Amino acid sequence: MSAERVHPLGCAGVGQLDKVGPAAAFIAGRPVSCRPVFLDPYGRTVAACTVGAGIDLGEWLVGRGQALDWPLYSHGTYGAAQEDAERAGRGIWAGSFVAPWVYPACVRAGGKPPKRALPGWSTLERDRNRLRRKSVF
Repeated sequence: MSAERVHPLGCAGVGQLDKVGPAAAFIAGRPVSCRPVFLDPYGRTVAACTVGAGIDLGEWLVGRGQALDWPLYSHGTYGAAQEDAERAGRGIWAGSFVAPWVYPACVRAGGKPPKRALPGWSTLERDRNRLRRKSVF
């Protein structure tokens, strides 16, 4: 399985791992081990991946603001890493953004925020409030 065809489990906003960017630089020259968990609706392999001596790739991405914790799939595993990235203003937390699971509904609504929580939206009130404060919608 090649790294650019894997979507890290429990992370949103990273898409596939590319051959360029922070994740590619972090991975370069290190062994990567991925345990496939399921195929998403787009046919991507969603996997739990470790880099080098067991560094969790999802935690690394979320902790550097390169992805969001998606509690629906991570069960909150990356919540602390996300809070740390937010406090430090790393990656996407340096600006504003639309959470990837909200974006399609915003497009369908003509750029307006959804009026109700969407499937996949965190059920944790703390996460909802934090994302609403930082999101542009």
